[in-house]
Amino acid sequence: MYGALYYGKIRRSTNRGTSFSDISSSIRDVETGAWVTPYISPPLNAYRMYAGYENIWRTHNVKASSVNWTKITNFTDTYTFIDPAVAYSNGSRLYASRKGNSATSATNTFMKTADATSSAPSWTDLTPYLPTIGNVTDIEIDPNDEHHLFIAMGDNIYESTSGGLSWNDVS
Repeated sequence: MYGALYYGKIRRSTNRGTSFSDISSSIRDVETGAWVTPYISPPLNAYRMYAGYENIWRTHNVKASSVNWTKITNFTDTYTFIDPAVAYSNGSRLYASRKGNSATSATNTFMKTADATSSAPSWTDLTPYLPTIGNVTDIEIDPNDEHHLFIAMGDNIYESTSGGLSWNDVS
């Protein structure tokens, strides 16, 4: 089982929660996470995990005694990620939202990659296609279609069937 503590400490237990070990110290040596740092494992690969700090980090060996992390984005500022989401139908499809310094800031980012498992994933910035200005606070992907997703922004829920290129308010 996995759990998180403040500012990016991700912990793992292999004995039903009797004890935990830190698996994220190598990331926290170089970056800070949010108070609640998001992390996610693809449903069909229990050895992989993505974690959102100032950048998105990936590991292919989350169950190993020594976890190796790779940075798969390259931001130079200190804003943190809010929510990563992995498609059930394609473990290489990752959507992620990043929080700027305010709800109306131009530094809010929503992005996707179709090759999150490659050595150098390419990212598409979907921020210009968002239906409104603000933070994407939650992302949910249709388990059968990686291009069909829902996002929460403010008090509204939006749906896209085009991989984030167009949106309908379904609140």
